[in-house]
Amino acid sequence: MRKIFLWIPLIILFSVPVIIPLFHSEFFQSDDGEWMIIRFSAFHQALADGQFPVRFLGRLNYGYGYPVADFLYPGFMYFGEIFKFLGFGFVSTIKIILGLSMIGSALFIFLWLSKIFSRWASFVGSLLYLYVPYHLFDLYKRGSVGEILALGIIPFIFWQIERRSFFWTSVGIGFLILSHNTLALLFLPIIVIYLLTHSLASAVYFLPSIFLGLGLSAFFWIPAIFDLQYTVFDKTKVSDFSDHFASLDLVGLSLLTVFVIVLLTFRRFDNSNYRTKMLMIFTGVAAVFLSLPISSFAWQLLPSSFVQFPFRFLSITILSAAFLGALLIDKIKGKKSFAIGVLFLILGFISSFPYLSPAVFFDKGDSYYSTNEGTTTVKNEYMSVWVRDVPKEHFKEKVEIANGEIKDLVVKTNNISFLTDSKTNTTVTINTIYFPGWMAKVDGKNVPINYQNNKAIMQLNIPSGEHRIEINFSETPIRLASDIVSLVFLFVLLVIAIVGKLGKMSFLSIVKKNYAMVLILILSFWAIKPLLIPGFFPIHDNEQVARLFDLDQALKAGQIPPRIAPNLGFGYGYPFFNFYPPLAYYIAELFKLMGFSYIWSIKIMVGAGFAMGSIFMYLLSKEFFGKLGGVISAVFYTYAPYHAVDVYVRGAFPEFWSMVFLPAVFWSLYRLKGSYRLLYLILSVFFMSMLILTHNLVMVMAIPFILLWIIFLTFVSKNKKIFLFYSLFVLILPFLVTSYFWVPSFFEKQYTMINLLTAELANYGQHFVYFRQFWNSAWGYGGSIYGLNDGLSFEVGKLHLSLSFLAFVMGVRMVFVKKTRMIGVVVFVLFISLLFSIFMASFHSKFIWDRIEFLWYMQFPWRYLIFSAFFSSFLAGFVGLVIAERRIKFLAVFVLVAVVIVLNMNYFVPAKFYRSVEDSDYTSEDKIRWDASIIAWEYVPKGIATKKSDINTTLIDINKEDIARKSFEVLSGDMTVKPIKDLPQEKIFLTSSDKKSVLRINTYSFPGWKIYIDGKEVSYTDNNKFKLITLKPLVGSHTVVAKFTDTSIRFWSNWVSLISISALIIFYLSHTIRSWSVRYKPAI
Repeated sequence: MRKIFLWIPLIILFSVPVIIPLFHSEFFQSDDGEWMIIRFSAFHQALADGQFPVRFLGRLNYGYGYPVADFLYPGFMYFGEIFKFLGFGFVSTIKIILGLSMIGSALFIFLWLSKIFSRWASFVGSLLYLYVPYHLFDLYKRGSVGEILALGIIPFIFWQIERRSFFWTSVGIGFLILSHNTLALLFLPIIVIYLLTHSLASAVYFLPSIFLGLGLSAFFWIPAIFDLQYTVFDKTKVSDFSDHFASLDLVGLSLLTVFVIVLLTFRRFDNSNYRTKMLMIFTGVAAVFLSLPISSFAWQLLPSSFVQFPFRFLSITILSAAFLGALLIDKIKGKKSFAIGVLFLILGFISSFPYLSPAVFFDKGDSYYSTNEGTTTVKNEYMSVWVRDVPKEHFKEKVEIANGEIKDLVVKTNNISFLTDSKTNTTVTINTIYFPGWMAKVDGKNVPINYQNNKAIMQLNIPSGEHRIEINFSETPIRLASDIVSLVFLFVLLVIAIVGKLGKMSFLSIVKKNYAMVLILILSFWAIKPLLIPGFFPIHDNEQVARLFDLDQALKAGQIPPRIAPNLGFGYGYPFFNFYPPLAYYIAELFKLMGFSYIWSIKIMVGAGFAMGSIFMYLLSKEFFGKLGGVISAVFYTYAPYHAVDVYVRGAFPEFWSMVFLPAVFWSLYRLKGSYRLLYLILSVFFMSMLILTHNLVMVMAIPFILLWIIFLTFVSKNKKIFLFYSLFVLILPFLVTSYFWVPSFFEKQYTMINLLTAELANYGQHFVYFRQFWNSAWGYGGSIYGLNDGLSFEVGKLHLSLSFLAFVMGVRMVFVKKTRMIGVVVFVLFISLLFSIFMASFHSKFIWDRIEFLWYMQFPWRYLIFSAFFSSFLAGFVGLVIAERRIKFLAVFVLVAVVIVLNMNYFVPAKFYRSVEDSDYTSEDKIRWDASIIAWEYVPKGIATKKSDINTTLIDINKEDIARKSFEVLSGDMTVKPIKDLPQEKIFLTSSDKKSVLRINTYSFPGWKIYIDGKEVSYTDNNKFKLITLKPLVGSHTVVAKFTDTSIRFWSNWVSLISISALIIFYLSHTIRSWSVRYKPAI
């Protein structure tokens, strides 16, 4: 292996003459190169505007927009974003991609060929691939960035096939499709045949990797095919194939020499790799033929509109020639091998010399390319099919109104919003061409878009009065489905990367080894089935989408960590994330950043929770009860009735996610006991930290169970002192890591109305469970009340309880047998934990609740059903151990799993489904500032005005008319106010008044808010109905700044978290580096 890599610097050195022109400060003249820079700059702008995946480039087509990214190979642009992020300009980024692609093509083809031939032969083959006229023609004459990138990826795929790397083959195929869809179409059949030339087994081995590559890139190629009907592509003749045949000069003297020699001597070759040789000879010769004018009769039959240029077939020829050139050198022995190799290289240099440098350089700079508004295509072939008059110049105004006024206009490539004010009904014209995906809303309601005009620009009919208009470019159903396919395949590939150690195992072997986890994920289908339906469903905590929306807005405003929710709390700046566990919403935000809607992000987050929870339960139960027991426990856990209550009745998604990390904590602690490895110490700390951030109250409830688990593990540990020492770290470090959240949450709750969580309808005394309800409790979608007539179920699960009691009876007997004592003890510990969780949820524990005031914040004793579901599902896995040696074990597991799914699957459905709802139905101003805010408001400032309801419960004394409509209010005087900045954590106003005037900032007074007038901090009052920040009277012109800063508690908590996380990372990395240095220390 080391000898191979000694050749790499030599290949890079020989690549230098090829890439020297790229070091020129200016860019070169080429057919497509400048278009690629323009397209990349427009792509970057769209991505910065939040469009993902990027499809519609709003700046192009003279500002009217152009959907070119929906159709033409976006791979180089996504790749280029890495270098743009590092600070490179648009021109420099494109040149870096070209340079890396050229060097990479030579390196990858060398690494591929060195798996088959000698190092010298492979070296010659790599330079034949690099110094071939067509490769350099593509680089400096055509400037085809996507094709150059693809020519680097293709040998990478062949190399990974020879390495038998399933993972990287999948990645390579996916990236090839994104880099150049035409070359992907040409090469995929060759890749399949190449696999078959090895053996049928190889083809079967790698077939799933091809499907995975297709799945990874589905978000691009499926819409590209489907959306083509909405363009003029089929009606446009982009080029005539007869104008684009190759000449013999472009084929190259070195390639022609290789093919002539091979055709004259191939009968003398031995039979090794015979089919591969024939594949390369046939494809190489056929590609040369199809690229030359002699094949013009064949092009009458070929789909020339897609391939466009016959000379493109030379991309196949250069790969074949590199292989065959290496083959010839490898078969020649002694000095002749070196001489023939040098001859090939000389011929390569001579034939490629005319193409080694561009003819002309331009000094235009980034500003030229980042403001250019051309379509970047030859014949505007991706223009919307409804356009009859193609734009030829830029419009005067982005939004025009027939009569009336446009205010507060905000223009992004994927979103245009503004206010209209007109005395009569009017028409608004948005100078953006219509393409499927554009949707318009007036005051939060969908309205039709009229695009039946010559330019197919969007027009809206607007009624008189003042209205808020929002036009968004979003994913169509086919695009959304394609996005989900890519996301699912990405998840599968990541699992393969983790389980298969980055491709060292085949897909089939991974599935075979981990069939149980695959089976568990499949069996989860009925639990997540409602999440796959478009739309959303009613839940008790109906503000979940609104919470994600506010977290997203806070992050976009640069609030890290987020503490202020800008719209919840009636729009007055609600310190929600200062108190409520945020992790579930962070996870959903990941999917939002991928381009999913807020609703879909929430649903995917929940689906991922079901998958991860079942996997963690499997891993835990498998350690004690084997694979069959793990499967039983995982399925029982997924279909525990309380899981359905949390998701489809209550909508308590953060609490649901705490059930994901609970088995993860128990599993990582057990693994820590068995190995004392630093990895499991870190994992234990990580999972405990995640449990705190998903639901701090559940974490507090979990502490006794975790302590009992640690005591049990210490009891069975071989080195009790070390395990106890590690356990101490696990119990302390998570609270340091997450101190940024829980410390302010605990100490600053005194400034809020949070005490209402322990009173009135939320008082714990109203929510105890009767014993009979644990066994049989009617299913419902209502609330919890005192007595037996609750509107929701508290059933643990009949099969869950039955198997738990059976496990206990059989486990007690095992305690007295030495070989099975540990299993008996663990069953006993789990059963005691199950009984304690049921006891704490029942009326019989009331004396404990009465005496421990902190428990009152748990609100609902029936929350202990989380642990009842966990321990009963864990115990159910004991059956897998009992039947492990029986012939009917698989049948028994099948019956158990089928029964629990059939018994409980009807719980995993919502009360009803709203199929037509969209994000705006949960995030429009009225919905979030009133409907969502009135549900939960316990973190508003203490002292806010309240009133009593008809049933004598406390409500905020607020009406819908009182919600914040703007960021300020002038209470008295003649002050004029100009808002300069309006972020959740910072607001800036320019004020002017001739007499004393009082300004109120429509933000709750909460510790951390500071007011600066003309740079000097001033005090403020909040002695008003809603505890809003009110300034003392002002006169004259001033700059008013309101800034939310960290209190000393938040400041030090942030630092404790940061230092703790940094220390853990540094400690783990240093330990890993030391381990590597010892493992790979050279022998002396």
